[in-house]
Amino acid sequence: MVKATVGKAGGYTLSKNPKDISLLNISHAINPPDVFAIHTYEKKEWCVVSNNIKEVMGEVLAGTQKAVENDLKQTTLADVVSKIRSKSR
Repeated sequence: MVKATVGKAGGYTLSKNPKDISLLNISHAINPPDVFAIHTYEKKEWCVVSNNIKEVMGEVLAGTQKAVENDLKQTTLADVVSKIRSKSR
């Protein structure tokens, strides 16, 4: 996605057109954590909530994660740049 050029005139440039780079591509490149995480906690044998909440919420949050990733997939770097430029006018 990014290519580096060494030397005095070196630097970094995109290796693809911004229209071909989705925010999901960028997200995968930087490997962020999931949008939501469920912390580890001590389960209590007698507590139906502590024994099941992680699994139940995990299913819900997996759908949320997919929705976020779908939105990121629909938006390109070019879209973001265009919106930023339109705000600066």
